Amino acid sequence: MGYERTYTAEIDAALDRIQTEGGQMVPAWITQEICAAHADALAPGEDHFWRHCGYALTRDAVRRRINARAGERSATDIGQAPLLPGFTHLQRYYVVKRKGVGDVGVPIDQLTDKEVEGKIALYERFSLASLAHAEELREFKKVRRLQRRRSRKQA
Repeated sequence: MGYERTYTAEIDAALDRIQTEGGQMVPAWITQEICAAHADALAPGEDHFWRHCGYALTRDAVRRRINARAGERSATDIGQAPLLPGFTHLQRYYVVKRKGVGDVGVPIDQLTDKEVEGKIALYERFSLASLAHAEELREFKKVRRLQRRRSRKQA
């Protein structure tokens, strides 16, 4: 297994454990756990730089893995998000901002009503933006068709 796959597997194992326990996926905590497991690999005297770089890289990788699990994906990937049994769209986890910890992957049953309302508003904005995008694509197609007809007539 390559370095990237091993690194991702280590992050996924930590996230699997948290999800199995029904806990919240707090990026900073998971990052600390992973970095602490590798602290003995740091060279004495150089640890400030490497701790910072390792933490920053790991924190970003953890965030990306949490977002992927929580369904913060493009529309083409939505079918891959782990769904709540009995629902066709509700995900088991959602990423929300919480005071003191920032972005957190939270089990749906632990979301506050305010957080649920925030997700409702977000998906409503997404739907409106998607409809507007689709309409612009229709308009583009019409304009392009007219331009092509004009070009053929002029040729």
